[in-house]
Amino acid sequence: MATRDSRKIELRCPACGSVGEVEVSEDDRRMVPRIGRFGLLKVPDGFEVRTRGATIGTTRFECVRCGVLTERSGTRTDSDWVGDRQ
Repeated sequence: MATRDSRKIELRCPACGSVGEVEVSEDDRRMVPRIGRFGLLKVPDGFEVRTRGATIGTTRFECVRCGVLTERSGTRTDSDWVGDRQ
């Protein structure tokens, strides 16, 4: 049975030091097209999506205050997500 994998990823602005957690999810079903597997559940206050990608690895966030692209941290690398696999 397919499941929806979800996790929180910490965002940090390298310019001002603001931090927040974005919640993302991805469907692990192989038969679902890559587009549609990845979902943003919650973007924290003070951050916004600059570029929405098909996966977390291709999605870019920015600090609203500074307009600078954020840095990320998490327990797994972006390539661990289903949509990032070849």
